Amino acid sequence: MRERLAADGLDESTLLEVLTATPEDLARAAADPPGWLIELHEAYAAAEVWDAATGAERAREDAIPYPEWVERDATGRFLELFAPLVRRARKRLVRGLGRLALPTRAPAELERMLVAALPMGLATMLERTAVLELHVARHQGRLAGQTPEERFESFVKRLGRPEVAIALLLEYPVLARAATEHVQAWLDSSLELMGRLARDWDELRATLLGPGDPGELTQLELEAGDAHRGGRSVAILGFSSGRRAVYKPRTVGMEARFQEVLAWLNQRGADPPFGTLRVIDRREYGWVEFAAEAPCASEAEVERYFRRLGGLLAVLHATGAMDFHFQNLVASGEHPIAVDLESLFHPDLPSAPLVRADERLAA
Repeated sequence: MRERLAADGLDESTLLEVLTATPEDLARAAADPPGWLIELHEAYAAAEVWDAATGAERAREDAIPYPEWVERDATGRFLELFAPLVRRARKRLVRGLGRLALPTRAPAELERMLVAALPMGLATMLERTAVLELHVARHQGRLAGQTPEERFESFVKRLGRPEVAIALLLEYPVLARAATEHVQAWLDSSLELMGRLARDWDELRATLLGPGDPGELTQLELEAGDAHRGGRSVAILGFSSGRRAVYKPRTVGMEARFQEVLAWLNQRGADPPFGTLRVIDRREYGWVEFAAEAPCASEAEVERYFRRLGGLLAVLHATGAMDFHFQNLVASGEHPIAVDLESLFHPDLPSAPLVRADERLAA
């Protein structure tokens, strides 16, 4: 217990002081409001001005380009609560993208692809609170309409009123903080990814996406893997030529070294030779050649696939690998390709011998 408290700079006495502090004590202890709270108030204050001044035509132009499911799904409709936060981040996104030399002539389409990664996380954190507030509003008689559908629409419209939204978010400060920080993390990671794409574009064309012109960026699959460093996740970028590249927001040194081991084995007569992936290692992040799923074209390819699979299993065993379930192994024609190489070089941990239940009963 003491060690756990010390990790946060606390001891038992200071923990008790925090737990027994009044709201006034906490307010005095915080000299400045946290950044997320400042962002929240500024976003909804600006929304009140915008809501009073704008007309229907301007509102359509400023609509958030969410995926289609947001409008169809009841939980997605609740996202009207966060519209001021998202609209404010979207403007910053557009300004940031405008400063980058990106392989696209359709900035609106690029924005739409980036925004697609945002609503699911917001909807997940909001759903239970919104359903609760919907029932509260129904019991208090604050929903207009003769049918359930009309009353639901009236609730969504209430969420879209800035003064109603900010009051609700201040009633649920943990939700407010989580949503504000989620939107900011999405903005930061989106601009970071696009900035890195712009900087590395020439090398990507020369290596992972070559030879020839890969074309424009036409597909962007975000959250294609585990999240790292403040919610950043793997992304798969697709181009009009059909070529793709994998972006990883963490070091890819392990991937690069593993491919070198496979190449080293190939040079020494691995039969059949292993398939390898090209890697661009940028220390803090990196790019990896995309391994496309494909079936074997013949019985001979199937035989070579399983011979390679046995060899790959031996290499993974020799490197102390773990976590290589079916999602981390791509069948790319006759080549089994190991991906998500975060779990190599795990030590053997001592453990008690396993005894089956029937063996215990027999004893």
